[in-house]
Amino acid sequence: MVRSFVLAAVLVTFTTPLTAQEKGRKVAFLVGVGEFKHDLTNLGTSPQKDATELGKVLKDGGFEVVVLTDKEATKTGVEERFKKLVDGIGSVAKGDLLMVAFCTHGFSLPPTAGQPDQPFLAAHDSKLDKPETMVSLNRLIDDGKSSGATVLYLIDACRELPADANRGQTRGIEPTQVRLPKGTAILFSCGRGQVAHQNDKVGGHGLFTYAVLKTLRGDAGQKDEITWNGLVFEVEQAFTST
Repeated sequence: MVRSFVLAAVLVTFTTPLTAQEKGRKVAFLVGVGEFKHDLTNLGTSPQKDATELGKVLKDGGFEVVVLTDKEATKTGVEERFKKLVDGIGSVAKGDLLMVAFCTHGFSLPPTAGQPDQPFLAAHDSKLDKPETMVSLNRLIDDGKSSGATVLYLIDACRELPADANRGQTRGIEPTQVRLPKGTAILFSCGRGQVAHQNDKVGGHGLFTYAVLKTLRGDAGQKDEITWNGLVFEVEQAFTST
């Protein structure tokens, strides 16, 4: 059984039921990159599997689903497809729900020399320490906001990167650098200083996405409907018990 996702008002957390949005479209934009064209360390098959399986579960729950993995998930491919989704013919609009999930490397880098760090996500063709080749999380958030839809982000990426002598000054993704407007919420896969893990014991999924899937499927016998607050709480519980 797949649980129905019910919205509540978004102010980082959701508390007040928003019944109008239950009548709108539910759309998922899912990206999983485990294979990289240039000098980024490959992540194996977990990111692709995570995005694909999450797409199946959300589709069963009434979502329209877009899934991009590996060679489909270039910087241009991701940005253009997302832009079309929020600002093209038949794009999401006010009253709709858009869920965005990324399973890939995450980085904190200055967009240009002398500028404060910003959060970036690696695409298939991204290059190490080259933010111009990566997907800007803040730009995605801004584009999502412009649609008028309620937008929920699930980011499965490291907050701290494993030691690598060839990595330069790159650091993991940092939520404090995220611009989070009204009508938007975001859940990261791990805490500050932590690494996002994958594990064969959970079917080769990333542990975070496994916890999300477990929650959406209602594997622990929860009620049929789930809010954002409920999702966050139950994912945390599923994650710590895995």
